[in-house]
Amino acid sequence: MEKVKGRLRGIIFAAMMALALTAISKIEVKAATAIDVNRIYNVTIDGNKHEYTFTTPKDSITQVEAVLINETSNYDDVEVKLLVDYRQYWYGFLFPNNGKQYSDKLVFKPGQEATISLEGGYKDKQYTVAFRVIGTETANIEKENNNSASTANVIGLKNTYTGILNLADDDVDWFVFKAPKTGKYKFEVVNTETDNWCTFTAAGYKTKNKEDSKNYQLISSGDGWKKTTKIKLKKGKKYYIKLSGSSLKTCPYQIRVKKVK
Repeated sequence: MEKVKGRLRGIIFAAMMALALTAISKIEVKAATAIDVNRIYNVTIDGNKHEYTFTTPKDSITQVEAVLINETSNYDDVEVKLLVDYRQYWYGFLFPNNGKQYSDKLVFKPGQEATISLEGGYKDKQYTVAFRVIGTETANIEKENNNSASTANVIGLKNTYTGILNLADDDVDWFVFKAPKTGKYKFEVVNTETDNWCTFTAAGYKTKNKEDSKNYQLISSGDGWKKTTKIKLKKGKKYYIKLSGSSLKTCPYQIRVKKVK
């Protein structure tokens, strides 16, 4: 009798496991939808998470634009996030009648997978969202990953270079100049933020590891171009500039080098 009971228990357990596995197999797994840069998408979502992926563009400033376009309660909202390599660069909300919302302008290493996440406030409601990834190709833009002296971006005379410091990942941007001939040079850096106030530091380095104490400055919004002291370099000698410590989520800048008498 005990053996029969044991067999029955085994049959019942196997049947329960089969039912559980069947139920699990019926759960719908929503894959992220691939999207293109510089294309507008109109999507209808609910209170579940909906993800859209794109590849970070080359030589570009990236920004996300999104707007809630259907009529909903004033207390309704859609949560929006931008993540790159699992790091969050934008977290915000889309509200009715609140117009377009924008992420900060950002510079990423090209070819990375980025994700836009949208999630409505109520599970049983429908939300219509229009969004796009704006990729603005920019001449002489910094090239990530330039977060160390060893990966510094090479800069030359007669060009102005553009970049953005991202607080989200403690961004540091390095640049290196190699003197084409013996002479005196000056580096110039400007904080180009005009809508908000932010600061960062610019530090000169005689080598990858040796800081030039004469050339360390705080660069603030509204300061205009700030110049280093005259730096005498022999032909072929390298000089490094490190930009770091953004006080805002993002802080844009430009940098250039000039030969002086």
